[in-house]
Amino acid sequence: MTFKSKALSGQNAKLLLIGDSLTVGVPFRYSYKVATKLAARFPLSTVKFKVRNPGAADTITTIQTGSNGQTLTVISDAVSGATSYRTDQRSTIYDTEAVDSATVFLGINDVVNFDASPSVYNTATYYLNMKALVLYGQQTGYELAVITPAWGDAYGSLELKFAGISWIARRLAIALGVKCIDARKMCEDHFANNGSGGLGVSPDNWSDGDDIHLNEAFHTALAEKIIVEYLV
Repeated sequence: MTFKSKALSGQNAKLLLIGDSLTVGVPFRYSYKVATKLAARFPLSTVKFKVRNPGAADTITTIQTGSNGQTLTVISDAVSGATSYRTDQRSTIYDTEAVDSATVFLGINDVVNFDASPSVYNTATYYLNMKALVLYGQQTGYELAVITPAWGDAYGSLELKFAGISWIARRLAIALGVKCIDARKMCEDHFANNGSGGLGVSPDNWSDGDDIHLNEAFHTALAEKIIVEYLV
């Protein structure tokens, strides 16, 4: 069997998912769902889910114990609320654990400094953060994919700015020669197909109600997109 990711053909494959509050390692989010979906696709493999906890012990959950000797480990490295203005909280770029593949999914936290009054918006900071993480991964030998930002309020006050950083993510993927998983387009197609006037309108809108984050249906769809477009 051939894979889009060469890592999956190895005996001990590790996939690192880098992000913020949309990536945090809980069953609700796509990071955990990637692990459970891999378990379903590889029923003979052992599948583990690891959550990196800066300043505390990491947690590891065995989702499935297999019989073929292969172990697939999905690692969630994300800090909810970690921004470019709190770079000491983002541990990923200093990660010394050897992994095979990685995705980078940063959002509005890496554009807006909400601590400032008034808030400071800086698209260049997002670009620099994304570029640094991707280049670091490439230099370390990872397979890389950039995930475009998705936002829980398609017609809110930050929408035009969010569209801008989605464009940056796409262009950065092209410039650096890495895969682009377009979560934003996935959302746009979903809205169009469901007749939604925006995330705050349709009950099938993928928003979790706070106009920032997205619900479990979105995370399930994104996990499947990562599996199909990037891994298998």
